[in-house]
Amino acid sequence: MIAITESAKQTLGRALASTGVKDPEIGLRLKPIAPGEYNLVPDGERIGDQVVEHGGRKVLLIDEQISGALDGRTIDIDETAREPRLFISSE
Repeated sequence: MIAITESAKQTLGRALASTGVKDPEIGLRLKPIAPGEYNLVPDGERIGDQVVEHGGRKVLLIDEQISGALDGRTIDIDETAREPRLFISSE
């Protein structure tokens, strides 16, 4: 299972709100785009997903295979000059 910091949950909640999606069953899915690189896309929960909630809303959905591959890691926020960026810690 992947751990998610509280600051990452807050940032994910703001990112989801900025998409304009109102359906509470839709969260942001962690989707691989290249080895070691991920994107966030609005999606619904699937069987086996790790579901992360914040403020009573699903903010992050992680596929069972990705969750297993990243087991023991943490998703956190890096406050850059331009904008906060999510990152996944190395083991």
